[in-house]
Amino acid sequence: MTQQTRLPYRPRPNQDESFPGYALRLAHWYGYANFSGFSRRVLGVASTDTVSLNSQSGHLLTRRLEQALGMDARELRKIWSTQFEGHDCYSASRVIEDITISSPRLCPHCLVETGYMRFDWQVAHVLTCSKHRGVLLDHCPSCHQEFRWQTSLLSGCECCGHSWKVCRLQEKDDNSDADTLVDLVDKDRLYLAYLHLLNPKAPDTWELNRFPYVPSCHQKLMSAAYRLVTDETFNEAFSLQIARSDLPALGRNIRVYRTNSVRKLLQFQTINHSFTDSSVLVTEESLGRIALPPRIKKLVIGDLKACDIAPPNVAAQLLGISVHELNRLVDEGLVEAVVDSRIQRNRVFSLTCLDQFLAAISRKTDESVFSDPIGLDTALKMLSRFGFTLTDLVHWCNGKELHFSTGIGTENGLRQLNFDRLSLLNLCEAEFSADAKESYSRAEVLEMLFITEDCLDEISRRGYLSSKKWQLPGAEYESSEVQSFLSRYRIARREASLSGTDIHTVWGSILRSGAVPVLDRLKGGHLIGIAVKDVTNYEEAA
Repeated sequence: MTQQTRLPYRPRPNQDESFPGYALRLAHWYGYANFSGFSRRVLGVASTDTVSLNSQSGHLLTRRLEQALGMDARELRKIWSTQFEGHDCYSASRVIEDITISSPRLCPHCLVETGYMRFDWQVAHVLTCSKHRGVLLDHCPSCHQEFRWQTSLLSGCECCGHSWKVCRLQEKDDNSDADTLVDLVDKDRLYLAYLHLLNPKAPDTWELNRFPYVPSCHQKLMSAAYRLVTDETFNEAFSLQIARSDLPALGRNIRVYRTNSVRKLLQFQTINHSFTDSSVLVTEESLGRIALPPRIKKLVIGDLKACDIAPPNVAAQLLGISVHELNRLVDEGLVEAVVDSRIQRNRVFSLTCLDQFLAAISRKTDESVFSDPIGLDTALKMLSRFGFTLTDLVHWCNGKELHFSTGIGTENGLRQLNFDRLSLLNLCEAEFSADAKESYSRAEVLEMLFITEDCLDEISRRGYLSSKKWQLPGAEYESSEVQSFLSRYRIARREASLSGTDIHTVWGSILRSGAVPVLDRLKGGHLIGIAVKDVTNYEEAA
């Protein structure tokens, strides 16, 4: 048809009618089996039965419909956008942006009474009819065939011909109290719970654009999601039910992370509901794949399962490090990413590979007792005083250049490693002297000297430490210049950090050694404590 042609019969959609339901009713009136055929032949627009109104084809389709029905521009879009807002069905900040279901669901009694399909039947967390209190159907109660968007659906099952007029009210499950909880539970928690149930062995969930709908088990899964949010006993049982015994080095970390993630879903400590079954739902591993974003689904092939992959933030927490540190390990080739990308947030990690990385380091631990053991955080601070990072530490651990042990406690991943302070300090000094790096940035020098920006500007102004570009944020310092400065001067603040001693104690020791102070405190009163190591050389220079 042309854009100017109008349909002879132009029914208006009801305020609570879904778009695919209205499209089906319109196609049925004009004798088509489905809306896609009606749209192609009558409106001149190629369309599927589940076209998204937010897509380009959806915009074109609604414009053609408005013209064919003699309606004002954007009148149809206003009706259905209001429905989305009223049910809070779309939010880019939610773990699942669009929580509507594309497949048809219905209450047969409402359909007999009104003749149209309501929008709230397509909302994923709505499980029962608000009027008849019966379970919404997604398959025929007679032949169990799943519904499709066919015009015959308005009167009965297209497969066996079962009529909705003779359909009995399907009572809700005894274990489901979702109709009374639907307005009480937090929707973000509810949908996080649903994704956890789909992929129960995974430590955490992935963000999705569309709701992952499985007609055969949606009712059971969503009912369990309500329980996970409101039933403390069920939540505790589910959080503890599955452990990854196939990952010896990372299994405990995953169990702790997963348990904490599931427990955070609990919205109410106690709530009066009719849940009676305390058994824990265990889903098939094949369902885990639909809980993944489309770009990740293609990775789940062969031995790699949906529960074995993780985004950078989860992988970093399992290893006990930051995402930045994890990306540096990937760049150095120390950790393998299943999907490596220049966009670091798009990297994907295999839990099996992370387990192998952690196990390889654990096998090289030295169980001897250290006189002054330090943890990973303190070790990294010590490394930063010499311009080294976590990647250097991992290289030293793999190369057996460093003695370290595994601590006993609650720390996970790399944080369970302990180091001997003196041995690590000696190794840092040796490696720093042999370091072939040409220059350091201003930020690196501030970390290495452990001084403030005002202090760095002051010693640069006095000529103690010259830079390529003096006093600029992007200034660079030659490696030989920094090494020469550290060989000639002692910095109380830096030495206190390396030895784990109070700065005033260190500064008093430096002064008692006869060193000449060149900078005691800054204008704000903060003690820095810089003194010349060799008094003779200092007097000669003066």
